[in-house]
Amino acid sequence: MNLLPAAFKVYLRQGPTDMRWGIDRLYWEIKREMGGNPYDGNLFLFFSRRRDRVKILHWDSGGFVLYYKRLEKGRFQFRGLEERPVLDAMELSMLLSGIDVVKVKRPDLWTPGAGRKTA
Repeated sequence: MNLLPAAFKVYLRQGPTDMRWGIDRLYWEIKREMGGNPYDGNLFLFFSRRRDRVKILHWDSGGFVLYYKRLEKGRFQFRGLEERPVLDAMELSMLLSGIDVVKVKRPDLWTPGAGRKTA
């Protein structure tokens, strides 16, 4: 079960990020380099060079929220995601849990009314 809303997107910044950067510098990276809108409520992910740390910047009701996670062992597995830097909420959850998102095989999703034959 996924408790994150499906309406938002998760954007992955290409290349490593200096983990000393704070909200203001990350904000400008989103606008300048990623071409995004930091105020749209989406999540923006920034990984360290060693891929053992991640910062997530998010606009939430009047202010920015900055999440920071450091793995004590291992690295975040996202090789191959560089080609498609927009993730969904489930991929974000797996990524932050240490699952190699690229290797996961997801079943085709069923949609009501899709593929139904009408008489």
